[in-house]
Amino acid sequence: MFVWLFTSCSVMRECPVETLQPAQISFDSLRRSIAVYAPSGLFDLSVSSNEGTAAIAADSLVYNLLYSVKSYLEQSPGFQKTRVEVFLADHPTEIPVACDWYIGFSHLELHNSTYARPHVFFPSWTVYLQVRSAIVCSVGRDEQVLHSFEKHDLLEWSATIGAGDDPALYLPSVADAWWDTGIAIARACTDHIAPHWQEEWRPVFMISRFPDDSALAYTAMKDGNYARAYEMWDEMLISCRKRGQKRMKSRILHNMAVTLEMQDRIEDAVQQVRQSIRYSSLPENREYLRLLLQRLSQKTELDKQIQISFHSSL
Repeated sequence: MFVWLFTSCSVMRECPVETLQPAQISFDSLRRSIAVYAPSGLFDLSVSSNEGTAAIAADSLVYNLLYSVKSYLEQSPGFQKTRVEVFLADHPTEIPVACDWYIGFSHLELHNSTYARPHVFFPSWTVYLQVRSAIVCSVGRDEQVLHSFEKHDLLEWSATIGAGDDPALYLPSVADAWWDTGIAIARACTDHIAPHWQEEWRPVFMISRFPDDSALAYTAMKDGNYARAYEMWDEMLISCRKRGQKRMKSRILHNMAVTLEMQDRIEDAVQQVRQSIRYSSLPENREYLRLLLQRLSQKTELDKQIQISFHSSL
């Protein structure tokens, strides 16, 4: 899938780039083992305060949250060698084994709402189910809480139905919606406490003078053939006149920088974008340089967060 963009009469497409994001909390000591815990009644308040939830198996939702966090943590960069265990507990002192770190959940609130919007020209409706969530997550060691933070989220499901249709046949049940919400909460909290990959999008210019070659180079980037894509953009750059065509050269260099970033060669990409800006200070280039410099500034913290896992395995 790609997106067409138009800027200054130039066509752009977008390429996905996986970027490694640092955690908001740094584990500054060994993390050979982590206990993830929550009280068995974590969902009880939400069950009692929402309609149509009496039959929900709240205990299974607690385990869904805990095991989702365990799964996400074990997949996080730097945590692959960490032993993660789950427990039902109100406090780390209730956990029967000693661990280097503790991650706990409390004060969960879920609120359901449904509504419908009629279509103006057709006898149909769009119905919605929303689940708003709020939860407190605590991180600590030696059975002491060191960090606490809150996560808020909103999940929404929708369906188009005809007049007289039962919305319940087209929307997920509250139990299923809460199950998905638990997974979303686990993802958000894990992203807060562990480095994680995030998909971002980078604009790629289609060069009007080289439409076919631009399409081939873009396809090579999408297919992961970065060396070939870089070579093709470079050949286009060489084909430009030595003098003039500054905007075209700027856009080609921008594309070459994106190709380098896709290979995680951030410093080389920065140099390429700076060269692009020397030809033409396009807004896209300035914004891209800002993003790349931000990634470079995060690198030291990311290296620190991931390196602890090496010492943890010794």
